[in-house]
Amino acid sequence: MQKKYRAIEFFSGIGAFSQVGHEYGAQTIKAFDQGEDANCVYRLNYALEPCTRNLDSIKFDQIEKSDLWWMSPPCLPYTRKGNGCDIEDTRAHSFLNLLELIPQILPDRILIENVPEFKNSKAMHRLSETLKQNSYHFKKFDLCSSQLRAPMMRRRFFVVASRVCQIEDIELNRSDPDPLSLFLQDEADVDPSLYLNSDTLNQANRMEAFDIVDLKTKRLTCFTSSYGRQHKASGSLLKDNNNRIRYFAAEEILALLGFSKDFKFPPHLTNRAKWRLAGNSVDTRIILLLLKASGL
Repeated sequence: MQKKYRAIEFFSGIGAFSQVGHEYGAQTIKAFDQGEDANCVYRLNYALEPCTRNLDSIKFDQIEKSDLWWMSPPCLPYTRKGNGCDIEDTRAHSFLNLLELIPQILPDRILIENVPEFKNSKAMHRLSETLKQNSYHFKKFDLCSSQLRAPMMRRRFFVVASRVCQIEDIELNRSDPDPLSLFLQDEADVDPSLYLNSDTLNQANRMEAFDIVDLKTKRLTCFTSSYGRQHKASGSLLKDNNNRIRYFAAEEILALLGFSKDFKFPPHLTNRAKWRLAGNSVDTRIILLLLKASGL
């Protein structure tokens, strides 16, 4: 019988870790997030209510004993969009506080996801020092969804750490990407509001803001939490067989990230809210690779 590993999902969002952790025997016993919409989605899909406690000041005795920590902390402190303030950014304080708690709690395994800029940040330096001082083996990985047959660019930086075993290398699939059509809804099921009207399209085209792709495309632009709100560098739009231009549905973006077809959004959420949540999530296929590398 497979051992059950007790996991805590910090900065849980819509639960990318919980989507797949069970496949390696990891049972999420606690999730933490302060986003109302994200927590509503999480509760609907996993029957677990995320804790909204502020992680900036949480103490070690307020965190349940567990075997594994998954952390996907705020990325804006490390990006140009967020002014790259790194550990001086107040949005980094929750992650720094959790680093302070690691020596007191010592979970067997720690998995961390963030943007590529995190790799050379002061926060990463603090993480490395914390892991070394507490006898963790760890490896760093630069990975992209396009390396896993997804027809989409989504580069992210990951750290896998373990106190109980060495970290394995990750083997990637070098095959051609799967057809984009595998991830799309049936045309009859597409929300009509996703289609662009001619005025919006003409205005955006004059600004050269849209990345418009068709069904033969093998690489979509990375979808971000700004999709639908700003046009430039936030994600691709699709030209269908009838030459109509539309946004991708949030459900299609999650399919590209490896989420189950059974995953659901609450009906009250707007497209923009769903795009924001999907744009902040993580490729679940990569999480499976990280769990395997961690020795599970």
